[in-house]
Amino acid sequence: MKKIVIELKNVSFAYREQIVLENVNLRVRQKEFWAILGPNGGGKTTLLKIILGLLKPLQGEVKVFGKPPAKVREFIGYVPQHGVRNTLLPLSVFELVAMGYQKNKSIGFFYNHKCKHKVYNALDRVGLVSLAHRNVLELSGGELQRALVARALVNSPKLLIFDEPTANVDPQGKVCLYELLGQLKQDMTILVVTHDLVVSSSSVDCLAAVNKKIVVSKTGELDKTMLDLIYGIHGELCPLNKAVSNPPGTFLKP
Repeated sequence: MKKIVIELKNVSFAYREQIVLENVNLRVRQKEFWAILGPNGGGKTTLLKIILGLLKPLQGEVKVFGKPPAKVREFIGYVPQHGVRNTLLPLSVFELVAMGYQKNKSIGFFYNHKCKHKVYNALDRVGLVSLAHRNVLELSGGELQRALVARALVNSPKLLIFDEPTANVDPQGKVCLYELLGQLKQDMTILVVTHDLVVSSSSVDCLAAVNKKIVVSKTGELDKTMLDLIYGIHGELCPLNKAVSNPPGTFLKP
């Protein structure tokens, strides 16, 4: 049996008096690839912040690698959603990735040998070694996302967490990114938080639909119960209620 990496027991969270997550239970095991789906405002990002230890639940217990999240952050790689690029920071791809190396003691943009080795190793894993000295402002959306993945990989994490990784990425870039994640799951646990139901990937092992509550699929298939949680229960005339346990274009097994 694989070791448990993330475990949430009866977790609830509220912003002021508004309940965002209610009695959430989740168990993620070693080297599993999870996709956390849900609508905007459904609690996905809050769930992610709780797992990262950035928020404390109103009630319930959260453990990552058997400990409180704040005590194991060195084992967690985080890839945030990238938005508008800051044109005031014309970093090279190498410099962007090096920013993620926690043990670099160099001053400014002077990097020690170990840091350089770690950066080039991370760039090699995402296929960007040839772009190491390119300005990040010249990258495509997919290339920038891979550079951000490399920045998270530079510390050799055991858990890799993504927040909306396919935002601002073209369809081909989405496919390439999920292929990369499918390769990375051989070495680490991966958790992807997204509201994108269009991207399909045979690499996804498990799904969780989050909308205040949570419904889990260990088969990696999106079923009607999960769709109802995300979109609400519809009438009999709605196509979602007519034999759509595996709607086209969603996370399906081949």
